[in-house]
Amino acid sequence: MSFDVVIESFTRTEAHIKEVPVDIPYRFQMQALNRAKELYLVWLDVYKAYADGYRKEILPRTKRHVVRMLNSFADKLEGKVREVLEARMPNEAYILVNEFFKQLGQKMVTFVLAEGTSFEQTSIFRLLSDSLSRIGAPRPVRASGSIDIYIEKIRNRDIPVIYYEQGQYDNVLSWPLLLHEAFHHVFATERLDRLSKGCPKVSWLEEALIDMYIVNYFGPAYALSLATYLQGCPHETTFSHPSFTARIFIALQYLSRMKKDNKLLLSSNHISDLYDYLLKVWDEYKKS
Repeated sequence: MSFDVVIESFTRTEAHIKEVPVDIPYRFQMQALNRAKELYLVWLDVYKAYADGYRKEILPRTKRHVVRMLNSFADKLEGKVREVLEARMPNEAYILVNEFFKQLGQKMVTFVLAEGTSFEQTSIFRLLSDSLSRIGAPRPVRASGSIDIYIEKIRNRDIPVIYYEQGQYDNVLSWPLLLHEAFHHVFATERLDRLSKGCPKVSWLEEALIDMYIVNYFGPAYALSLATYLQGCPHETTFSHPSFTARIFIALQYLSRMKKDNKLLLSSNHISDLYDYLLKVWDEYKKS
């Protein structure tokens, strides 16, 4: 197995990235997707530099392993490209997140939405870093300088990638969950962790605080979205997230405080119905 196989694979991936059409009616969205394309091409340059460096080194026993590894990385990069450039997401979802950033004073944020297995927020640089951490071979010495230049280029031009669960792309009720993920970017750039000094030291504190903020911003609609999405797995707990029951409880408690402070006007039948629905969901969680 020669490195020619890797070069052919990289050539196909490069052609795919360049050929994916970006024909969107909204300028901010088109600019974001084109910037993502540029960064994916630089990401491919990183892999090319690895391949060029390995090819110049003597690898009598590990050559097959390295070739197969780089070949698989090209396939995985194509997958990342499809998640963003071929995502099934209505343009209105982009408008929702863009307006959210603008209202928070983040007018210049360039972001892309991606189709994944769950709702989460990351960036192209972090995705690349995660990919490079899986390279099971030492970095080629001769290509090290080029690799660093390409990586730094992506770091300087990095953009947030907001993932949504594959089956939720046309579910408008789930779109407020995108705002939760978008706020992770604001939380980091504005260093809002400094506001949590008086809070308990738990691993999922950031998630809970962001839930509270989005409830404050989006009202019962976000709590409804959260409850509808989480009600299938009310007891799931992870290291980085509070339990689903805790998240519903936090949202309901915050809404109750807003109601008490007359910041949540229940004169609207729609909002009253949402609030009553959340109370019923919480009662069901307490019984289970």
